[in-house]
Amino acid sequence: MNLTINKVSHHRNGVCGIGFTVILFTDNELNDGPMVATISDDDKLACHVLNVGELVKGNIEFAEGNSFRGDRYVDDLLRLASEFEENVK
Repeated sequence: MNLTINKVSHHRNGVCGIGFTVILFTDNELNDGPMVATISDDDKLACHVLNVGELVKGNIEFAEGNSFRGDRYVDDLLRLASEFEENVK
């Protein structure tokens, strides 16, 4: 995959909730603007990917131009996010 990581942030749900990573990235093969992924800390297969431009338009519908296979992205995103964070330090 040809991905560019733009920003990485770690979050948690509530005081002691399950953490997750948020990654703002570009899929250079799609060339369709910024994308956002959330990846659960306790289940790396729980990766959710959405197109930011479609979100701004209010499109959150499945199979209506804003649904992507997180399992296709997760390994590359985690690897690239780790590299990105190392380079930011």
